[in-house]
Amino acid sequence: EWLANLLDLSLRRLSEEHPSYYGALSRLHLEQQDYAAIAASLGIAKGDVKNLVHRGKLKLASFMRQEIRAYTSARGDYDTELELLGKMLG
Repeated sequence: EWLANLLDLSLRRLSEEHPSYYGALSRLHLEQQDYAAIAASLGIAKGDVKNLVHRGKLKLASFMRQEIRAYTSARGDYDTELELLGKMLG
């Protein structure tokens, strides 16, 4: 439940602040479209889609870290939460 909430908050923020990153990520992972299909639907090159996905993943990870930092009170707690998140996500 913790991870689902964290991911939901971060994805919502990504969709609001970087809709192109969110769109590429959601089409790839939620709709299971391949890079070529996404590129065709957006009218951009396949390499551009790969860049959007890569940047989106980086930005999403940053948002998740910011959310964790917002509710942890000590550096040790933050590090522990990040370690737990890493284990949960693989």
